[in-house]
Amino acid sequence: MTKIFESGFELGNFNAWNETWRSSAEVTFGVTTSQAYAGLYSAMFNAPLLPTSLGAHCTHVLQQNLTEVYFRAYYLVGAIIPATAIGAYIQLMQIDQYTTREDIALVRIQKDDAGINRWRLIARNGTEFVSVWGSEVPSGTQWVCVELHWRGNPTNGIVELYINGVLDAVLTGYDTSAFILEKARFGLCWKSAHEFAVSVYLDECVIADEYVGPSTPPAEYPLTVASNPVQNMPYIIKKGGEIMAEFLTPHTEDLEEGMYEIIAPSSHTIDGVIYDFDHWEDNSINPTRIINLTEAMIITFTMKERPPGKYTLTIQTEGEGTTVPPPSVYEIDVGDAVEVTAIPAEGSEFAHFTLDGEYNDHNPKTVFMDSDHILLATFKFTLKPLPLWQAGVVIAIVAGGTGAVISKLTERRE
Repeated sequence: MTKIFESGFELGNFNAWNETWRSSAEVTFGVTTSQAYAGLYSAMFNAPLLPTSLGAHCTHVLQQNLTEVYFRAYYLVGAIIPATAIGAYIQLMQIDQYTTREDIALVRIQKDDAGINRWRLIARNGTEFVSVWGSEVPSGTQWVCVELHWRGNPTNGIVELYINGVLDAVLTGYDTSAFILEKARFGLCWKSAHEFAVSVYLDECVIADEYVGPSTPPAEYPLTVASNPVQNMPYIIKKGGEIMAEFLTPHTEDLEEGMYEIIAPSSHTIDGVIYDFDHWEDNSINPTRIINLTEAMIITFTMKERPPGKYTLTIQTEGEGTTVPPPSVYEIDVGDAVEVTAIPAEGSEFAHFTLDGEYNDHNPKTVFMDSDHILLATFKFTLKPLPLWQAGVVIAIVAGGTGAVISKLTERRE
């Protein structure tokens, strides 16, 4: 199976998608932690109680000339279509030829003539639409794995709907190739013009060239972060270099198994008292802690109350070299000045200082303690030219004006 696209919204946004859309300002959507099938995040789409067609969705543009595709996503629908709203529907997935606004296949929850909420599959047969009813949609709010299979063919096209891994509705033997598949849309694509409100949650979206099927959520473990000697200290959780969430200590969060960065504050003020980071419970002194979460874990960082009239100077290095004074976190009296000298290692040279993000190439650098400062010394490798003989250059000694070669000096690199 080759995955063409996937998104579980774990970056906390819609950046993986080509676009988002909503029909009007009455519809709201975003990424939330209030519900999730896997991980921390899912997408949420809300349509209010209005008797009009409303919708919002996220879209992936299909770049290839695809003839057979599977579209899989998890949905949690937080509403029931009113019993009196016969024919009302919630459209959860659609694929289309966008350039001509032609729908190719649609997946809906729709109330049938008997007043039962059922799955409904709609697809193109040439320029006309055909449809088939699926099973009854269970009552209550639960995550459902929805997978749409489309194969384009002028005489033997097929469109299938799988619910929780079970084939639920099939349209086959039709002309499904009349339009070119260009876009796939997931979310609350449309709510019919009946008067009811609905919330739709979306997670674990995959587009592939073969059947995807349901997935088992990764193992999750509780991570508890605490702080001493005071609580209510902010900290950040990052995964893959992206910020996932920010919490105040003490806090416990269920996270998927994997590698995380836990970032404690370098300093923080509570009730007028400034606290500076000191160490973690494993005695590491970097505010950024990398953990491999494979079981329930409790980690604690200690903050140290700063004496009155002090600021912190954090000295860091990048590349091969050190500083005088050496890299560390220092408490300096307010108003004092500190001279920091960068000393490159052998084979490197000083490049520049960065003070609180501002570039400076003076060495040594004087820092005036009018606030907390972070000073970064950057070093770069030294590139020295090779001697001519080591580079394999032929050197000829020529008699002046005659062009005659007297001798040659040739060496090769070993």
